Amino acid sequence: MPSTHSILVPYVQKKEAINVWDSYKNGKPLQLVHRINSVAISVTPPYKYGLPDGYNVNLYKCESDKRFRKLSGFSARVVCCNFRNDGKLVIVGEEGGTLRICTTDKNKFHLRKMKAHQGSISTASFFYDGLRAASLGSDASVRIWDVTLGSPLGRYAVCNGSEVARGMVTGRVDNNLLCFGDLNGNVAIYDVREPKSVQKITFPSAVSALALNKTDKILAVAAGSVVQSWDFSAQKFHDYGTSQDLHLHYKVITGLFIEQHPITDEEVLLSVSLDKLVKFTSLLDALAVVRELIRRDTLVAAIAGRDNHQLEYIFGFIYNNIWRKDSSAVCLELYHCILNTYTAEELMKTRGFAKVTRLLELTSSNFYALGRIVDTIVYQSRDLPHSKNEQVVESMYNHSSSNSENSPECKATSVTNKRRKLNVT
Repeated sequence: MPSTHSILVPYVQKKEAINVWDSYKNGKPLQLVHRINSVAISVTPPYKYGLPDGYNVNLYKCESDKRFRKLSGFSARVVCCNFRNDGKLVIVGEEGGTLRICTTDKNKFHLRKMKAHQGSISTASFFYDGLRAASLGSDASVRIWDVTLGSPLGRYAVCNGSEVARGMVTGRVDNNLLCFGDLNGNVAIYDVREPKSVQKITFPSAVSALALNKTDKILAVAAGSVVQSWDFSAQKFHDYGTSQDLHLHYKVITGLFIEQHPITDEEVLLSVSLDKLVKFTSLLDALAVVRELIRRDTLVAAIAGRDNHQLEYIFGFIYNNIWRKDSSAVCLELYHCILNTYTAEELMKTRGFAKVTRLLELTSSNFYALGRIVDTIVYQSRDLPHSKNEQVVESMYNHSSSNSENSPECKATSVTNKRRKLNVT
């Protein structure tokens, strides 16, 4: 099983001398009686979120985790809920197949009530315009609804037969984009103005969750415990180094959400699984992340403060990617940054440091020997003018054999020294 190349442990980023990741620890534990099947998040201020709780839906303020409204009056257990883009309406799905439109203000009246499906509703959400909504039911169908009138606008069959489908998502900027998956591993992509799907993607296992990024260009698909990212522009799955799979959990993933990181602006994937874990994963591969850190001059901040386990992971990345043509310069820059950040005593206690250092020494020695062979075969045997290759390789060999991690050669290529930087583009 190939390991994921995404960075699961976020680097330390300080803003006004405060670690921004500490802000995630300020939440209060919520004591709910029933199982939580879905979480609704309003992406427009004032930020709020909703949690189904039995026959009710509790709405909370994000800034204080304080409940400000309780939606009640449902005829069956609430399975799912989602906010409209403006945060003023909530769409709620019940086990009995009833779909309701409710307000988030003090009005307790349910604006619309529709008998949407035969059986339970798996998920429901508004389209980007807020005038239409989609619902996915256990009757293997997706239905489109007019929010104003509460009338049906269309129906799509998820698959042949009746089964409990799980994954469905609507466009975040496209008013007509609809994607849903089934337990046979099929993902159908629809333009709701057309009767048939515009594209179908097949996965080896059942689709359990879907998520679109904010530009609708990336579709994250969870099939079991694995996530793959489909690029609509390139019409292919994103390649994470040696694999297209992100192995994030060891049990079935039940929820996905893609959002921008508040500091770095990179896209972060939030995944929820039956293993009771929530993980934050960068959708960029590690090479792209390190290259971006170098470009922003934040590599030192990213490397500082790591424990031995995290440093071991970084040295493993260097060891596995130093051979790649497009990553050798990045790995050398990363290695030099570590040398200038940590003491020799700290590095000697870290597994992987000696292995990577020995690899670089052998690589430099091999280049040195190869340079001598080339000079002998190509230049000396044909009485050509002696090349400068031997002197260049000699300097590389002397540099790699240095015993000090703070040698002048290291400092000259460090991101902390602005005299010279490696080209990593």
